[in-house]
Amino acid sequence: MKEYTIYLAGQISENIETYNWRRNIIEQLKDCKNVVIINPCNSEFNKSIEGDENLFATWPTTTVANLLVPKDKNHVLRSDCIIVNLNIYSKDKPLIGTLFELAWAYDQSHTMVIGIHNEEFGDKYIIEHPFIRQSLDIIINNEYEACELVRSIMD
Repeated sequence: MKEYTIYLAGQISENIETYNWRRNIIEQLKDCKNVVIINPCNSEFNKSIEGDENLFATWPTTTVANLLVPKDKNHVLRSDCIIVNLNIYSKDKPLIGTLFELAWAYDQSHTMVIGIHNEEFGDKYIIEHPFIRQSLDIIINNEYEACELVRSIMD
């Protein structure tokens, strides 16, 4: 059976919600044997900053930072599905990396892109922008709906 690779794109900040939604997806899909989830927060650096309010004081060295873009791009390009969380959990941390990941996914016509956006944390200007709308195959409210959608595709 072919593996189905899912990349979890979204803001990474000190706010615990940037980690929780990813954990929820991993938990919800753990019984799907052929699903491989790529969680960019599953690195030693990201584990070390979780909950760190001084995030920018502990930003990685230039060498480590230079590896982020090619690493994340590689993850996106080898994925069958990207779940893009467009919610903003930390107002001072822009979604620049997430928007790059969305563009890379859009450029891969075979990649399905699921967008998560809700009124509590979402930015209406981002979700209403034509570039974002065009890049997403579907927009849903939360990670649980994303898991239901993935399961329906897998069946």
